[in-house]
Amino acid sequence: MGLFFLSNLKVVTSFFQIATELKVLNLTNCALRTTPDLSAFKSLEILILEACEDLEEIHPSIEDIETLVSLNVSNCWELKKLPLGVGRMENLSKLLIDNTNIREIPISRGCLTKLETLHASDYLKRTEIEELPESIGSLKKLKTLNTSYCALLTCLPNSIGDLASLCCLDLRNCQKLAQLPNSIGSLVSLLQLLLSRCYSLRQIPGSIGKLTSLTELHLQSTAIEELPKSIGSLKELKTLDASYCTSLARIPNSIGKSLSLSRLDLTGCHKLAQLPDFIGSLVSLQQLLLSGCHLLRQIPNSIGKLTSLTEPHLKSTAIEELPESIGSLKELKTLDASYCASLARIPNSIGNSISLSHIDLTGCHKLAQLPDSIGSLMSLQWLSLSGCHSLRQIPYSIEKLTSLTELHLKFKLHLKSTAIEELPESIGSLKELRTLDASHCKSLARIPNSIGNLTSLSRLDLTGCHKLAQLSDSIGSLVSLQHLLLSGCHSLRQIPDSIRKLTSLTELHLKSTAIEELSESIGNMQNLRILDISGTPIIELFDDPGILVELQEFRASGWKNLEGSLSNNGQLVSPNNLGLDKLQKLSELRSRILALGITYQISQSLNLS
Repeated sequence: MGLFFLSNLKVVTSFFQIATELKVLNLTNCALRTTPDLSAFKSLEILILEACEDLEEIHPSIEDIETLVSLNVSNCWELKKLPLGVGRMENLSKLLIDNTNIREIPISRGCLTKLETLHASDYLKRTEIEELPESIGSLKKLKTLNTSYCALLTCLPNSIGDLASLCCLDLRNCQKLAQLPNSIGSLVSLLQLLLSRCYSLRQIPGSIGKLTSLTELHLQSTAIEELPKSIGSLKELKTLDASYCTSLARIPNSIGKSLSLSRLDLTGCHKLAQLPDFIGSLVSLQQLLLSGCHLLRQIPNSIGKLTSLTEPHLKSTAIEELPESIGSLKELKTLDASYCASLARIPNSIGNSISLSHIDLTGCHKLAQLPDSIGSLMSLQWLSLSGCHSLRQIPYSIEKLTSLTELHLKFKLHLKSTAIEELPESIGSLKELRTLDASHCKSLARIPNSIGNLTSLSRLDLTGCHKLAQLSDSIGSLVSLQHLLLSGCHSLRQIPDSIRKLTSLTELHLKSTAIEELSESIGNMQNLRILDISGTPIIELFDDPGILVELQEFRASGWKNLEGSLSNNGQLVSPNNLGLDKLQKLSELRSRILALGITYQISQSLNLS
């Protein structure tokens, strides 16, 4: 017998009589309070008691199973202790006691010599482990020790340094853990040290520099005030996460010696006011995350030496300018300097970052201009200038951004819009542009004729452009346009007749415009699904109701001509020209019309009520 699985088991005595050849016994979710005598399971290798929520006791005979290599009692909430014999098992390699009420891990010196995995995490906050036994140092084969979320764990024994095979030490969310023993430096095989959200941990011992195999050090949301100088000795370190260490005020110069470091995360380190020049020595660094470092006013010029850097995140820092050396970052793909309220200048050298595909300058209030060299960014696909309310002009060189697919100039919540008055004629060269969002650009008065050259454009958002009085006839050339958003363009009195060519259009928003009539050519828009004329002075809808047939949403709340004369024909829609199938579709449409105020008049004119 290789595997036996029992679910919702209450009486299993008879089964145990035929169990001598069983290798795997899975009793997950069984309603056991205690296990029967297990001595009959002479060949058992894996015993799974996971989520036996009523289990209070494991029979001491478990010690007699000399072949057992894996014991899983995770989520056995009522289990408060393990039989002492578990600590003497010679072949056990995996012990999982996550989310139990076990207070003490029985480890007998000289035993459990093959144990490789010990999990005692407590994300359900049931385990009451306050300390690990000193005898844990005898587990010479242990590779993974996970005591994450053990909220009562206050310290680690010095013997932890004897775990010569340990590769992963997971202490995340051990909120009362206030210090690490110096002996931790003896863990010569350690690859991962996970200390995130150890809120009481104020210091990392200098002996950490001896962890010559360490590749990941996670210190997120700890109380550390500085990193030890010895961190520069971690030649294999690839990830250093000290994000949201709100007391961290200093990065040592020795950081520059961590030549394998590829990710440095200092997000939310509010007290960090500067970076050492030696950061430029991190030749393997790909991600430098500094968002939310509110006191950081300057990026050292040595950043230009980070030839592998692909992502510097500077969001919500206090930087006033980007260093000229940024142009040396040939692998740079993403530059996030959003909400840098003091950022006033982008250097000309930015044009040398030829791999750059994503620039976010949202909310950079003081940024008054972009360098002409931005046109050299041939790989740029996404550019956001939303909320840059000092920005009055887009450089003509934008025409060279032939890979650009999204250009955002819009208003953002709590931010003013950009101050641009017109889009450059060169915008028509952006053949790959799919989204142009200039919503709430209150100074924007003109859209250039070249807009019609944007044959890939699918979304044009001009919502809230109060000064925009007309659209170019060339708009009819936007053969890919699906969303045309003009709501709140209070000065817009007319839609060009060329709109009939927009056969791909699915949404047309005209809410609160000054438009008085819609061209009959709108009937060509057989793909139109949403039409919003709310709050407009449109005098008549249209005589041909054909386009209404496929509408899914027709919004007309506050339509200024809802009452009074409806059209030259005295009705909104004439049913005389409709076949029976269209009448039926219009009847179905009635239930989908959002503005209840218009439902009555449509139904009356069609006699569909």
